[in-house]
Amino acid sequence: MRLVQELIVSLAFIAVWFAARWKMGSFRFGNAFRRVVAIGFASLGTLGFIVSLVWTFWPQAFRDEPPAPLVGKFVSQVLFVLAAGLGVYLVRMPTYRPDLGDTMRLMSNEPWSEELLRRRGRSWWTGDPRQPTNDDLHPSNAG
Repeated sequence: MRLVQELIVSLAFIAVWFAARWKMGSFRFGNAFRRVVAIGFASLGTLGFIVSLVWTFWPQAFRDEPPAPLVGKFVSQVLFVLAAGLGVYLVRMPTYRPDLGDTMRLMSNEPWSEELLRRRGRSWWTGDPRQPTNDDLHPSNAG
């Protein structure tokens, strides 16, 4: 019975995944999904690093755990730092929307600074162009 429940939940997750991708568009969905994964890697990597530091320097906090070698503790710290670093790298990555004229960096001869300037004013999550704010429309800001 549990196997059937897990199968139904898995199929429902896959259905929601494809429905969201179809509804949002593949590049918008990909950008939003990358942000969610990036935040997960950054936060869980940081949390894991903090817990592994406590595990290394204050082993009395984990009395039920069998003692572990010091090398294993340091390896876990390095792995958690790498996961957090990957998350930060993915969070800082600009959105990619070829339907709005973005090009892949390996295939472009446009300088990176010009491409980033062209991508300004977009949503951080999906890369959609943002609507102008009231500050941009105020007469005192007109040049």
